[in-house]
Amino acid sequence: MSDEHHDEHDHNPIFRKVFITLIGCTVLTVLVSFWDMGTAMNLIVGILIATFKGSLVAAFFMHLYWDGKIDKYFFIIALFPLVLFCILLVPPLFDIGLLSPP
Repeated sequence: MSDEHHDEHDHNPIFRKVFITLIGCTVLTVLVSFWDMGTAMNLIVGILIATFKGSLVAAFFMHLYWDGKIDKYFFIIALFPLVLFCILLVPPLFDIGLLSPP
């Protein structure tokens, strides 16, 4: 028998709320995709919604919300290569004509 302290919280109500929010954001993404705001604006809105959904998944389903600060710092540090990769993908969007230069 172990003397370890285990966190015995009922996370089901939180997970249900997050799940319903994720479904709502998915519906919002589909609705926004039918609304023509221009290619660049549609792309920005879609990425913002996806970022919000990803942050919900990371915070609650990956339990970063309840983890210590050091785990959160490592997660944020790991995001830097992803952000750099996304920034490096923007110029080819101009080359293929998906976006027009300002």
